[in-house]
Amino acid sequence: MREEVNALQKCAADIAAIEELFGEESPELWARYLQLKDDHKRLVSDVQHVLRESGRSGKVVVGEVTFTVVRTSKRKARLASLLAAAKEEGDIEALIEHGLLSYSADPKQFDRLPEYLRERYSDFLNTVPSTTRVSIPRHLK
Repeated sequence: MREEVNALQKCAADIAAIEELFGEESPELWARYLQLKDDHKRLVSDVQHVLRESGRSGKVVVGEVTFTVVRTSKRKARLASLLAAAKEEGDIEALIEHGLLSYSADPKQFDRLPEYLRERYSDFLNTVPSTTRVSIPRHLK
């Protein structure tokens, strides 16, 4: 991970130095600048990938650079099973009234259900991982 972050830092520093010299309009310099911009995009992606795969979350410090890694998850409803159980229990109207159902299940509304409905239907919701976000410090973008 340190190697990718060091490469990203060097690339960002090179980009900043070359941008100062653009006034001279050197074709060679322009070509180098464009290559570094392409390298930078790839290196940012590489660092994000390494951080996602590291399994770490929160503030991750690599050398002198602090990254923020946020792992998120989503609740998903197994709609067919939930509807079948709600129909059997006679709760479809109550689930619609409380916002859990609206022709599709809205797992974000689960906590708003009365306790007896939460207990009865909690097994129909799963928490699944979603995309891990990695924030690159502004000076390295």
